[in-house]
This record gives sequence, structure tokens and C-alpha cells, in this order.
Amino acid sequence: MLIYAYENIKSKPGNMTQTSETLDGISKEKLENISKLLRKEKFTFCRRIDIPKAFGGSGVLSIASAMDKIVQEAMRLVLEAIYEPLFADCSHGFRPNRSRHTALKKKIYQTHSKGSEGRLPNIWQTQNQHCR
Repeated sequence: MLIYAYENIKSKPGNMTQTSETLDGISKEKLENISKLLRKEKFTFCRRIDIPKAFGGSGVLSIASAMDKIVQEAMRLVLEAIYEPLFADCSHGFRPNRSRHTALKKKIYQTHSKGSEGRLPNIWQTQNQHCR
């Protein structure tokens, strides 16, 4: 699964990490080592840095390495395969081939199809009353 995740993200632009480590130089042995660490529950994610805030307290900055990105992609693939069939057809957020754009297109289509029933003019009248 890690090899598939690596192949899935290595060619995408912007996959250079904060440490200037690229995904091109990762060997199969390195992926096997990550797999062993994950099975033993010894893999450590993201380097975390505390950044002091101007008015007291601190914020946490997480810097993901190339290995972190591969593990996160593998987790996304597994979870997506498990939960994608369970989502309702009207759910659009963070799903493959769906976005806020597909949700808006679906809503516009529904509005236009209901417009022939006379509901669309009522919508505009109520919006004009709120704008006054």
C-alpha cells in the first residue's frame, strides 16, 4: 500500500517538503522500513515546533516530511475505500470527484427544475424583502 501511495503522490506538483527532501529519492527499502515501523506502532509523524504568539501562549507548527506524506496518502486510500461506499449520494465534501462545485451544480439544477413549478419567483421575492 505504501508503494501505491508513493506512486500516487510522487508526480504531483508541490510535493517537496519543508526540509527540501523530495519524493524522487525514496528507495523501496525505505518504504519497507516505514512499513515495519507502522506495524510495530513506532512510526513518529511530523516534527512539531512550538511558536510563541505575540500576546502570550504558543502555537504548534507541524512540518511533514516526505515519509509523512506517503503514510498519510496510504491512510487516505484505505479510509476512502472503507467509507466511500457508505456516504450518501448528496454528500460532496472531501470526496473523490466531488467538491463544492458539484454541490452547487446539483443545487442549481434542482432549483431550475423546480422553477417550472413556480417556486423560483417566490425565492426572489423573499430575498428582495430582506435586502430592503
